[in-house]
Amino acid sequence: MTDLTEQWKKGELEIIGKKFGNLTVLEFDHKDRHYHRYYKCVCDCGNETVVNESNLKRGLSKSCGCGIIKALIHRNKYAPRKDHHKYKDYSLYRVWIGIKKRCFSKTEPAYPDYGGRGITVCDEWKNDYEKFLQWSLENGYKKGLTIDRIDNNGDYCPENCRYVDLFIQANNKRNNILITYKGITDTLPNWARKLKMSAKLLYSRYYKNKDPEYIFRSI
Repeated sequence: MTDLTEQWKKGELEIIGKKFGNLTVLEFDHKDRHYHRYYKCVCDCGNETVVNESNLKRGLSKSCGCGIIKALIHRNKYAPRKDHHKYKDYSLYRVWIGIKKRCFSKTEPAYPDYGGRGITVCDEWKNDYEKFLQWSLENGYKKGLTIDRIDNNGDYCPENCRYVDLFIQANNKRNNILITYKGITDTLPNWARKLKMSAKLLYSRYYKNKDPEYIFRSI
């Protein structure tokens, strides 16, 4: 049986060549851990993006995101003065754009650790900045905090996200560095806090010499 026949059998060629909104399906890309199919598409603006098959068919994904961004810029520019307070702080907008880039843009340096591992953004947030904004403001967001996924293998969605300081986020990394020193094992950020030392300095020492005596020596 040919590869093409296998693809027909799996249903991977069913929507190739079809257009959904501004997106034209180019080819099958991958399946995630839940067996959801994703397709590489080209937007009318020329950008390529990888989109969930269900979102295409349900009309939830109609562009690479260019249309959403243009609409937000237009709305922010011409919004009534009484509504401008909602858009005064663009920090959350940058957070929203950042998580989408990590999950969907293959040119983003962080993509291999996010979209490349099957991490995605829930439809509620992916397609509606105001819903993400509202959730953030109602769930502890303030300047100086960062968005953190509780389960590092889970998606960006209300059930799996929280706002934390950089210390907590550093301790929640899947590739965190564990160091045993004087019979106690802990993460490098925790050691930095316990010893009142710079985490940046400890990371620098660790990559030069993994001996705890060297890492934690007095400055």
